[in-house]
This record gives sequence, C-alpha cells and structure tokens, in this order.
Amino acid sequence: MLISEMFPDADMAAAQHDKAANQGKTKAYADMGKDKLQGGNQPTPITTAVNDAAIPAVLKSKPNWVLWKPEWKPDNGKWGKIPKQVNGKGASTIDPGTWNDFETILAASREAGAVAGTDMGAGRGIGFVLTKELMITGIDLDSCRDADTGQAEPWAQQIIDDINSYTEVSPSGTGYRILVLGTFPPDWVEAGIDGKNSNGVEIYQAGRYLTITGQHIDTTPVALKTRQDELASFCHTQFPDAVTGAQERTEAADDGTEATRPLTDEMRRALHAHRNYSATWNRARDFEDQSASTYDLALANIALSANWPGWAVRKLIFEWREIHGENPGKINKDSYWQRTIGMARAGKHNHKGNGTVPPGTGPWVAREGFEERAKQASEEKQKSEAEAARSAILDASLGNPARLAELESRLANTKWFMPGLVAYGEITHFYGPPGSGKTLLWMHLLHKLTPEQRGEVIFLNFDDSPHGAVQKMKLLPGIEMINKGEAPTWLTQLAWSGDWVKGKVIILDTMKKFANVIHKESVKGFFTVLRRLVNEGATVVSLGHTNKHLNDAGQYEFEGVGDVKADCDGLILVQRSIDPISGESTIILTPDENKARAGQHEQAYRFAARDNETEYAALVVSGMPLTREQLEREKANLREQELREQYADEIDLVEYFLRKNPAAIQSKIIEYHHTNSKNYGFGRPRLTDALKAMSGICWTITKGSNNSKIYRLTS
Repeated sequence: MLISEMFPDADMAAAQHDKAANQGKTKAYADMGKDKLQGGNQPTPITTAVNDAAIPAVLKSKPNWVLWKPEWKPDNGKWGKIPKQVNGKGASTIDPGTWNDFETILAASREAGAVAGTDMGAGRGIGFVLTKELMITGIDLDSCRDADTGQAEPWAQQIIDDINSYTEVSPSGTGYRILVLGTFPPDWVEAGIDGKNSNGVEIYQAGRYLTITGQHIDTTPVALKTRQDELASFCHTQFPDAVTGAQERTEAADDGTEATRPLTDEMRRALHAHRNYSATWNRARDFEDQSASTYDLALANIALSANWPGWAVRKLIFEWREIHGENPGKINKDSYWQRTIGMARAGKHNHKGNGTVPPGTGPWVAREGFEERAKQASEEKQKSEAEAARSAILDASLGNPARLAELESRLANTKWFMPGLVAYGEITHFYGPPGSGKTLLWMHLLHKLTPEQRGEVIFLNFDDSPHGAVQKMKLLPGIEMINKGEAPTWLTQLAWSGDWVKGKVIILDTMKKFANVIHKESVKGFFTVLRRLVNEGATVVSLGHTNKHLNDAGQYEFEGVGDVKADCDGLILVQRSIDPISGESTIILTPDENKARAGQHEQAYRFAARDNETEYAALVVSGMPLTREQLEREKANLREQELREQYADEIDLVEYFLRKNPAAIQSKIIEYHHTNSKNYGFGRPRLTDALKAMSGICWTITKGSNNSKIYRLTS
C-alpha cells in the first residue's frame, strides 16, 4: 500500500490548516541565560510555545503523544528533554502504554504551562513517538537558526528545501524539525538502522520521540508529504558510512545479529509481570545507592529472570538511561556493559561488593548453571510431559464426543451477565464514535445490578480523571474500581492472579489505554492477555471508538486494526441520537451480524437531557429501556441524522437551488451542479445518491410529464 493511501488526509490538511497555521503563529522564545531557576544557577530552558492549530492532522490522529520536561544535566551543561506521562512518571518510546492521545497530552501540557517557572510536574512540552508502523520519519537540524531573526544557516536551508515537507521550529528556537512520510532506504532497513546522529543532524523513524511545537515554517508545506526518493538521497548523502558502521557493530555484538532486533510486546509483558519492574523503571526502589549503575544492574537482573537475551537487556538499559536523563552511551561501552551483564548473570545485585542473591530468594534468582540444569531434564520427564500434552489435545478436540457435547450444551444454555448483550466467559467489545454514550450506558447498567452482582465487577477506569472516578465509585458501591497507575500493568496482574479472577467481570474503559489499537503486534499481545483472563474464568468487556465521522458509504469506520473485531467474541455498535426539542438522548446498541449469537438482540435506552442543572447521578439513573416500537422509531431518527451528516454538502446545494426554483426537474439540478462544480467537493454520482436518499426527508418527488421527476422542498 502506498503511504499516501495510508494517510489520505495528509495532503488535504494543507487546505484545512493553512489559515490556522498562519493566524496561530506565536513568537515565545525565552532568552537563554537571563533567568535562573530557583535554587540553582543553571539557565532557564528555552521553550517555544505550542501552536496546536498548525500541527498536522496526521499526527493529531495518532495515540503516540507524550509530555516532555526539561531537566538540567550538569555533567554536560545542557538541558535534557525527558519524556513523561500525564501522571508525571517516565514515558517510554518502546511502551505504547505510556503514550496518550493528542487532546489529553495538550491539555496536560497547558495545565503544566500555567505554572511555568516553578516545578513543572509532568512537563509542559509535547512530543510524538515514532514507530516503524507509522512510516513517518523525523529529521532534526540543530544549532542552525538565529532565534531572533529566524534566519537559517545555508546548509540547513538547503536540506529543508530538498525534503520539502512539513517543517517547524524546535523548542530552543535555534533548530528545525522536518517531518515526512516515508521510510529509510532498503539498505538501511536491511542493516537494522532505526536512526542516525552526526554533527547536529539527526534522523529517526522508530524508537525515539520528537518534541513538537507547531511553529510551522511558512515556506514549507503545512502537511507531511511523501518524499521517499528525497529521503533515500538525504540518508546516503548525509550519512555515507551508516550501513558499513551498522554491520560492523552487529558483528561485534555479544549476541550476534540479534543486536538490531526491536523489543517485542511479549518481551515487555514479561517484565511487567515482575513484582519489582514498575518501581525499578520509575527509579523508586529503596536502594541505599540510588546511582544509575544500581538501576542498570537491577533492570538487567529482572530482564534476565524473564529470559531476555543480552542484546535486549542492553537496549532496555539504554532506553531507561535516556528517559531518566542519564548518559545512555555508557551502556554501549564494552567494559561497563560486560561488567554489568556479567554480574547480573552471576546473580549479583550491587556494583559495590559481591552481593550475591541466595538461590530462590530476593526478587530474582541466581542464573549460574541455568543452561546446564535445563539440559539435564530427565528423558522420563520429557516423555511424561509429551504424553500429557497429547492427552490434553485429544481431550480438548471437538472430535472427542464428550467435548463436543459439552460445547453444544454451553452454547444452548448461555448465561448472560447483561441479558442479550454480554455472555459470561467471553470478550465483548462495545464500540462507537466519541460522545456516543458508552460509559454512561455502562454506568447505568452497572447501577441496576444487585449488590451481589456488583461484587463480580472490576472496573479498570483509565479514561477518567480522579474526580470523575470518585464520582462514579460513589454511584457503584460494591464494585472494584482502579484509576491509578499504568493500565497495561494492572491488566497483566489480573491475568496472572489465578483463580481469583474466576467469575469476575472486567470492564476496560477505554481500550486505547491498554493497547496501541493501530499497532498489530500491540493488539495481538493485548488479546493474548484477555484470552488468558477468559480461560481463567473471567468475562471481559472493553469499550472503544470508531472514527468520529461516517465514511463515504455512510458507515462508521472502526478505530484500530482489524484484529480487534476478529478476535473478540461479541461486537456491539453503540450509537446515540439526540431529540432536538427535548434534548433527551437515546443510546442504541446493535450486535454485529457476523458476531451475533442466539439470544443477542438490539436494545436501546433513553436518558434525560444533559444540562448544567442535571447532576451526573440523576443522568445515570434516568435511563429507561425502549420498547421494540420505540426502538424502530429511534433507529429511523438516527438514520436520518446519519444521512444528513453523510450528504451535508449535497443537501446544501439542492436546497439552495430549490429555494430559487420551487419545482425543478432532476436534470436542472444536475445541470446547476455541473455548472458550479468547482464550488463543491463532490461529483455527480454522490449528488444522484443524495437526491434519492433524502427523498421524503428534505424534499419530495412527484412525477411530471414524460416521466420526469419534479423536486419540491418539504416544509
């Protein structure tokens, strides 16, 4: 697939954002060295104000955003830009669970910016994490711009002109950031190169985050452009020895060619399962020695206990050092690396002294002789395990009459957690456009449960503020609600909690907080965890989004890769219609026909109008189920709303023409469109579709002479 097909809005963004980009320009460059931070003599970091109106739509649409916080690094006398989560903890460029959507990050950045000059908490800058799947490349040009005059160095201007894609000013005001649609050239990909840095010029496509300001350079496109040939030329011209150097480093790596492989989601999940990983990653252990070397060794021990290879441990420590403002290059020094990995493999946990962990104690187990012990497994045990595996397969096979009868019985006697919607022991996904009322619906459904039923529920509420979570918890006494920490970590802990989750109903709000929904491997790992929960006897309900607007076919497009729809057991579309007079809203639930099972059926609930006077609690309890007749009327109303949205431009044209020509035949309407087509963004096929679809809603059709169709506006 062409990159332009993956990002169809990239070129369209030019027309949409050009005016906003120019009107929203601000000049807010601090003067390095004039101000001093309280309690120290280092200069205040230069921070360029974020102009969110000019940030390209293709970036805003991805959940790859982090905050960043300037931290002074006295060892080199420079400011570091440390990636942060909204909760103030470090963000990781290899862990999608630490990223967020654009709106959330921008709001947190503005809140932190209100107290600029004091402790900035999570951080007030915003950044975008690059992954290979996005096929977006970032180029940094440092120390090449006069912050006062805006004049670029000739060499930098030449690069900007050659690439000719969206370019903005860096946070310091003294450099540039170029963002382009495209990937590294094939020889770089084969050599496993994710990025290069040399003489003030950097280029990355994965494993890094880019600080974003939105301070667009007027002479460059306002959207990311596809520049594959220009990228290849830039890579080979700017870094002529990149491939040779990468091959030499790979040959010298302690684990061979695996040194260039990425860290997988499965590997990261193994770390999250370790009881000390989160505290170690966030530099929150109660070590007497809090040096970076101590945490390097601790991370190495944890990673090795999860059977990570050496090359992956090295990458993990490099990432940790980069996030926490330590020198990441130290781990690439062979002497330090060999000492660290050697001590970890020997079960030692302290660089100072021997500090060997006794076997079977402490947070990790000594690994001396591990490989030898594994090879010494008895032949009898291996045979026994093989026989047990064969027996398990035969028992589980539907070729086993007992197993087939058991499954048929279970399907015929479905036990419902929410009758007609959610069956026990399955994964059911509710999806709908933003604002469709998914959370409100589930608050209502949970509120109707008995105290005993609420005791079954674990609500992982990561789409809410602490205030909102408290408000919801007071409405649902008896359930377990978690709103703090890292969403993927809690989900993993539940999956490994054994029999405790048996009979529990786990609600995930929303799915994008637990997995990168546009990343195939992330979604695959996410459903592996969900399936484990179901196998342990739990029921899972996840809430997710569609795109906000309908596609050309008048349907909601699912947000995320197709695996989400394929891997769940039940799929429910959530839609909302609002009465324009009363303000009451109706939430309609429609099971996907390809996933529907016996007993599942459409349902709808009507809720009171939401205004400033309506308390949230009153809104939740106001829900009333609709009869079948009421449901059909609401579906018709909803369909009309969808058609009006789908054909908004076509309706405007026809109504304008019919106001001037109260009774017009179809050919005259089409002729008018043809004459004025340059003023409208649609062709004749869509116009004829709209004329038919909106008949009886916006206009009436009667038969005239010679079988012509005469159109008149409805009242």
